[in-house]
Amino acid sequence: RSVLDLNQILQSSAESSTRYAIMTVIMSQLIESNQEAVALHLSNTILQPLAEQHQDSKGLKALLDFERTALGSKAPNFEIQPATSNAEAINLYDLNSADTYVLIFWSSTCSHCLNEMPTIHYTADASDTTATSIIAVALENDPYNWNDYRYTWTSMTHVLALGKWEHPLVQLYNIPATPHFLVLNNDKIIIAKPQNLDALLPVIQK
Repeated sequence: RSVLDLNQILQSSAESSTRYAIMTVIMSQLIESNQEAVALHLSNTILQPLAEQHQDSKGLKALLDFERTALGSKAPNFEIQPATSNAEAINLYDLNSADTYVLIFWSSTCSHCLNEMPTIHYTADASDTTATSIIAVALENDPYNWNDYRYTWTSMTHVLALGKWEHPLVQLYNIPATPHFLVLNNDKIIIAKPQNLDALLPVIQK
């Protein structure tokens, strides 16, 4: 509420460009303090209209990039290829068998991934509940190593993203590094962004 109050004060006492600059700083601070839901509201209601007003295409793009994977946003849709060649392809939004979905972006050339993925697999495999489903998206240059791992880690649904860092999902999901975790509810709304394995495992164990 205080952010909106400040915006109202600035509307009557400051230049539009000054208000834009101040609100941009506040949004950055909100993101750093893990207040993404508030930052998303600020982006939608104040900053995006200001970016358009000032014809700041770069700033507007940054806001839209943030919005796609902010807490409270619906995760971008993407296709999930079937495990067998005679099955039809589905997409993320088609999935409805779980209460919670965990998206893991990883790579077979990422040492941290190779250390953590077995733990994730065994934790999910040992869980007595089917309330959580794991979608493991592999950013790869070729499918060979990935093929071995997908047949080993059978507790996950596997997606191959060839092209690695050039794959469209990297930009779509703002993936800075691997592994990268997102937790979605049944409606595919992003509800958590675990920063490490310790934060992720309790989600899988529920």
